[in-house]
Amino acid sequence: MAIWTGMRGAGRASKPPSRARRSTRNGTVFAVYVDGPEKSGALFGEQTSMFRDLTSLGKELDVDVTVLTPGYARTRNGWRWDESGARWESVAMAYPDVVIRRSGSFRHASPRTVQADLRHFASAQRLHTLPREISNKWTFYQKMNDHASIRHALPHTHVANGPEHVLRALSRYEDVYLKPLNGAQGVGVVRVMVEDGEPVALYEQRIPPAGKGRPEIRVMKRRLAEDAGLAQFWSDMRLHRCLVQQTVALPRTKDERPIDFRWLVQCTDKFQVMARVARVGRTGAVTTNIHSGGEAIPAERALQQLCPGTVAEALRRMDTVALAVADRLYELYGPYAEVGVDLAIRPTLDVTLFEVNPTPGRRMLRALPGDVRELSLRGLLEYAIRATGVSAESDR
Repeated sequence: MAIWTGMRGAGRASKPPSRARRSTRNGTVFAVYVDGPEKSGALFGEQTSMFRDLTSLGKELDVDVTVLTPGYARTRNGWRWDESGARWESVAMAYPDVVIRRSGSFRHASPRTVQADLRHFASAQRLHTLPREISNKWTFYQKMNDHASIRHALPHTHVANGPEHVLRALSRYEDVYLKPLNGAQGVGVVRVMVEDGEPVALYEQRIPPAGKGRPEIRVMKRRLAEDAGLAQFWSDMRLHRCLVQQTVALPRTKDERPIDFRWLVQCTDKFQVMARVARVGRTGAVTTNIHSGGEAIPAERALQQLCPGTVAEALRRMDTVALAVADRLYELYGPYAEVGVDLAIRPTLDVTLFEVNPTPGRRMLRALPGDVRELSLRGLLEYAIRATGVSAESDR
């Protein structure tokens, strides 16, 4: 099964995945663990179509794809897509060979239930997703800052426990970002900078839609004339312990839209860059996240605008950082299927590493030419097959 043939990207040899244990069943039972089910609309939110596609591709590769939701360790029930009836069925599930966590947060279950499930999968050596702790931006920064081959790519970063720490960072850098330690999709991100000699805060306000659809994103500006102004802003925004990071001057399009990048790195027999995506924010936006109005385009197209003539070198340098991060995470946590790596690049071709996403989405891959999204789903299935097969050989 040479699904990597013809794919773009760079690879690096790594130890093969080896946590799963082959059961006595034919084929591989591959499970995605996700928040849900939803009471209305798509059963598993925006990931529902992805799970249907995984099911169809799994049949081609003799992989039984199932969806597990919080409480599985207690009930042993899950979900399977019935193509003939075009519906999801709740059924008693065989124990999976490989489990991939696909949700970063869980709204439909208590943390205790989710933790019990994840501990259950991990103790059976079936869980092949990076731990949730690596989503904590400060934890990630510390882990990467300890490694010489990655440290150079990190922006100056500290933890702010109160407004006084923000003022200290602001006096040093004059332009910083405040980020929730466990935030996602750009929610709660604030830019604080010195403008005309006084601090100013920029942040995005999400206005819920009247009906269905996505919220409206408004960029808000608030002047913080005095120290008390920042303290009041800290209280009003309900900020607590957060990351304070020196602002990285992102490259911009001709109409002043900021650009950064998401690299999707996957593993079968080696780590490989599966997809390279540029995220183009709105003019004046605080973040480039797709969920806050950003646009996804092929990274190569964005780099043609930003650094014409050096696109190949820019890609090589970004690949190098992304693969170094993947290797480092493997050293720390063992085998895992994939990770999303968020990067920026300057005109000098210096690469900046921001954070990683252990449960990278597929929405932005639809903006890429060809069948990259399908190949990335096949990559998950191939990982499960190899993880199960390698372990089966070691058990003999």
